[in-house]
Amino acid sequence: MQWLWHELRFARVLDALPGDCGRVLDIGCGPGTFLGRVLPARRRFTEAVGIDVDPAQVEFARTNFGSARTHFHLGELASL
Repeated sequence: MQWLWHELRFARVLDALPGDCGRVLDIGCGPGTFLGRVLPARRRFTEAVGIDVDPAQVEFARTNFGSARTHFHLGELASL
């Protein structure tokens, strides 16, 4: 049930994005699920960048969802 809830929420966010934006920035990306699982299915985006303040989350995202088109970076609260 939780998986379905996330998928429906992600689909709603994608539907709200303009069709020609090309690039997506996910601030507070956590484990990278939105960018890593949802965006590859939608070919309208050329690049996706996720930023989070938790090093463990960013490492998980990089390991599981990082690709030539999807990047994850560690941000610091003071610099955001």
